[in-house]
Amino acid sequence: CRVDFHKSPTKNCRIDLDVLVPPTKITILDELGAAVLNNVVGPYRENADINLTCISTGGQPTPKVTWWREHALLDDSNVILPDGTVKNVLYLEKLSRNDLHS
Repeated sequence: CRVDFHKSPTKNCRIDLDVLVPPTKITILDELGAAVLNNVVGPYRENADINLTCISTGGQPTPKVTWWREHALLDDSNVILPDGTVKNVLYLEKLSRNDLHS
């Protein structure tokens, strides 16, 4: 911003503008590496162990990928790959009826 005065020196003010760019693609993979469709995985047997992978492509600054259930953080151990892709693998052990639709 520049302000000019008739009888005084010009004043300048500079700012840094941060622009956030959302990820271009977010993919969730099941334990077989297949993309999850319609936000539903399974069916799984009770007491089964599974893993789900969330992959985020693009975005600036680099996004942080986390897993949540309701308001509880389950996993925040994301990994940034050399190509800038961010990945987080959620391991769920001994599924129970409480995990249904969660």
